[in-house]
Amino acid sequence: MKFRTFLQANIMKSIWLYPVLYSFLAVFIVTAVMLVENNFGDDIYRHMPQIIATDSDAARVVLTITAGAFITITTFTFSTTMIVLTLYMSQFTPRVVENFLSYRGTMKSFGIFVSGFVYSILAIFMLPNSGHQTLTIAGTVGVVYSIIILANFILFINSVGTYIQVSSLIARLYSEAESRIKNYKQELEQLNIVAREIDTGKEDVVDIASAVNGYVQRVNYDSLLALANEYHATLVFKKVPGQFVTDETVVVTVSGVGDAELLDDLQKRVHKCVVVGDKRIEAKDISFTIQKIVEIALKALSPGINDPHTAIYCIYIIALQLRLLADLEKGYALVTAEEGGGRLYYELYDFDIMLTDAFHQIVHYGQGDIAVMVAVIKGFRSILEKASAPNRTIILRHLGHYEKKLMGRGYEEFELDLLKREMQDLKQD
Repeated sequence: MKFRTFLQANIMKSIWLYPVLYSFLAVFIVTAVMLVENNFGDDIYRHMPQIIATDSDAARVVLTITAGAFITITTFTFSTTMIVLTLYMSQFTPRVVENFLSYRGTMKSFGIFVSGFVYSILAIFMLPNSGHQTLTIAGTVGVVYSIIILANFILFINSVGTYIQVSSLIARLYSEAESRIKNYKQELEQLNIVAREIDTGKEDVVDIASAVNGYVQRVNYDSLLALANEYHATLVFKKVPGQFVTDETVVVTVSGVGDAELLDDLQKRVHKCVVVGDKRIEAKDISFTIQKIVEIALKALSPGINDPHTAIYCIYIIALQLRLLADLEKGYALVTAEEGGGRLYYELYDFDIMLTDAFHQIVHYGQGDIAVMVAVIKGFRSILEKASAPNRTIILRHLGHYEKKLMGRGYEEFELDLLKREMQDLKQD
């Protein structure tokens, strides 16, 4: 599991992945071309149009030109990528850099450009000397390669132009979050949700701390349930993906295992089921995408950028995300197997905490702009429309806190009336 997580979190999002893969493809193509020519060249070229099979000197000229063009395009692409990454970090948030790097279309274009250069250089090297006027299709393949690369270059420019637009970035973040939230809710529909306080009915409760410091990235709940059944124990996983833990933070409590040697073995196996790393990943962390949009909103509210319209748009998108979660209850999910006496509880996301993380900083830094605060109130209204009864109480408590804070802010009369009207309309819904 840890190797798979490392593969997804590091290699799959690395900028060098597709250049390496497509370079191997280029090596395969040029090798295949040369092998076919060396073994079946005369028989094949006898039936080919002359425009396809050219002499080696003409092919060398074509490949030399394409090699120079490919390396130029590759350099331009790499420079453009670095500019986009710098823009993301300075204008938006460093956390969205990986979203650009993980976009396969852009990275595949980069890989195709590199592979075109690799093909041209290898083909030139493998062509016969200029004194041997033999027919070859290496130059024709290079021309076809050039057309493909030109098409991908146009797509690359289009994708970069789309990606640097903040509205497109926020829309993609919302789409990704919506998909993860829906999957999360579908998983919960098949489970039993129990109260926050769990009484295992056993006194021999043992705490298991995290093996390392970092963020909880992934948890293999199936493996934890298998361990619970194997040891006939009750396991309670007390963290959610995205939380930061130390090597002294209790992540799992175990009851029902009295043997000290069995507990030592169980602790080692539990650590293998929990992946902790130095950064958060979005795979199972549904609050991480919300945090990214919050950071974009805060950056837009900063004096250096001063873009309240972007902040307002972020607020509405955050409200839509929390609206999807507004009917979820806090507590623990209970998982049991058909065979075996083990039980697994794992903590669910707390709507109260997510609501605080989403709006507290925005209200703190944006309270000087009445339009931003009105957007926050409207966002709360949309969340209330789908909220369960307990969560409605939580939302109204947050609103009461913000109302008290904003009313003492010292707004002008017109702004204060606007704020009061929005608050009144919300409470009447």
